[in-house]
Amino acid sequence: DEFPFLISGGVLPLGRVSIYDAKVEVGDGILTLSITSDTWWKLAVDLGESLSPFLIALCAGTGAMSLGAKYLGGQPMIAVDWNKIAFEFLKENLEGTVMQLDLSTRDAAKQIHQACSQPPGTVLLGFPCQPHSSQGLQRGTSDSRAEMLWHGLHVVFMLQPQALILECPPGAGQNIDIQ
Repeated sequence: DEFPFLISGGVLPLGRVSIYDAKVEVGDGILTLSITSDTWWKLAVDLGESLSPFLIALCAGTGAMSLGAKYLGGQPMIAVDWNKIAFEFLKENLEGTVMQLDLSTRDAAKQIHQACSQPPGTVLLGFPCQPHSSQGLQRGTSDSRAEMLWHGLHVVFMLQPQALILECPPGAGQNIDIQ
């Protein structure tokens, strides 16, 4: 179903646009996005058939996925992890911008998007596997760490990359919520 919407208070370019911090109102069956002085937006660049080599790693851990992609021609642009030890390791061993950030925070997607110096080609998402791993308690979505997948997918949606690669254990593929 289509839901009519109106953008007021500003002019945006035509195309796919990620809009942050607009005032959202629903009335009379119309969604209104009001552009304010706090609103920030980014146009997704259409690269046609070419794949941008620039990588963003979310829940990056040791950065192994970024390093592997680098050997295949990818260029690490941003690595994000909330864990202090992982953050320090990434700063020492990975190229590009390294951010210590919790993806569940309200402004995480905006902060990552603002740090993008180039259009992102691929996002690597190594969400926590403990809820789905055969070595863990296998509590699935009842484990609070499982929510990080949804936060990561929100960030990916807002970044509008060309590709997404998920790192997950085999047990995650059996979970109906992840499927």
